[in-house]
Amino acid sequence: MLNKKLKFNDIYIDSVWIRGIENKTKMPEINVSDEEKNTAKLFKYLTNYTTKQLPEIDQYKLNSEDNFMAFSPLFEPGKTESYHKLSNGKYIQLTSLRIQYISPTTYNNNKWYLGFIYWILFLSALLVFGTVLHNIFRKLFALNLPVTKGWQEIDELLITDNNLNSLLFVIGSPGSGKLSKFKKLIKENAIKGKNDVVLIMDENKPAKNNVFIADMILIPENADEAKTDQHWIDMQDSALNKDYALVIVNHFEYDIKNPSTNAAKLNFMEALLQRNKSKIVIISTVHPVNFLDSLNQQELYKAEDKRQPEHDLERWHVLLGHFRIIIEKLQTGQIDIDAKTPLWKKIVMMETQSGHFLKKMQEPVINRIKKLPEED
Repeated sequence: MLNKKLKFNDIYIDSVWIRGIENKTKMPEINVSDEEKNTAKLFKYLTNYTTKQLPEIDQYKLNSEDNFMAFSPLFEPGKTESYHKLSNGKYIQLTSLRIQYISPTTYNNNKWYLGFIYWILFLSALLVFGTVLHNIFRKLFALNLPVTKGWQEIDELLITDNNLNSLLFVIGSPGSGKLSKFKKLIKENAIKGKNDVVLIMDENKPAKNNVFIADMILIPENADEAKTDQHWIDMQDSALNKDYALVIVNHFEYDIKNPSTNAAKLNFMEALLQRNKSKIVIISTVHPVNFLDSLNQQELYKAEDKRQPEHDLERWHVLLGHFRIIIEKLQTGQIDIDAKTPLWKKIVMMETQSGHFLKKMQEPVINRIKKLPEED
């Protein structure tokens, strides 16, 4: 009878199926916790037995004095084993399925591969989630920035290597000393012209110079003035027709939103590049990508009949694509401050330590403050 499927009228179903029914000659020692005792009491009060649970077992008419039901702990092993003692001294064991969640394992299990697949999928999901979360936080807090270590060494190599410094686009904030740096390198003979020509730049003897500085500030505001402005005409003639070993184009970002200025600038740069007799260094505070984006945005706001031809934008792309980009960072000087230095002087020195313009202003500002009355 016990090995057959039995149907009972009074079975309390709590979503835990009975897995097996067996006869046992001995009952293992069971340590019942307080939680299990309270559970058994509650179960007793809520359950009403009206018929026999198993054949020859009557909960109301016990066959002997030692007839009792014993429960194993429910929450510790993950399954329940109930033992009912019969009148002949044997036991009936009722075993349930596991009601607690257990971690999948790859041993002591016929389907070990399921546990292996589970852990692979679980660890893969953790890795994907961690990677996505990591990238989100890096972008959210501006941490996803390129590593700049080694950039300065590469820029120095591009400037001083005569095989690489033919066409350079130098970017730096105002006051970073871009032009001053090239003047210093020329004076130290750290850079040379094409065919290793020695560069000469002497402000006291300009006739011997073979370095020319083309300042874009001289470009007139409109095309008509550009045809008659003598300063602009003379500058173009000097840069294009004389044999300079190096041409430095300064203030390239000047009047960036003026179509006429940009057109004159484009024609001048193309003519200078096609000449191919000198090295060219462009000095700007605006990155070439930002410069091209500005041109594109300007054209979008114009009417279609007034827009700049698309080939002009392509000309800019081709022109700037020939140059190697160098980023010149704002240099911060080393300050030796004495412990006895007044607080106001420390503040002035800290605020004027970056940029050549502020450094030049440091001493005059300090001298002027010293002359002020103490109450001021």
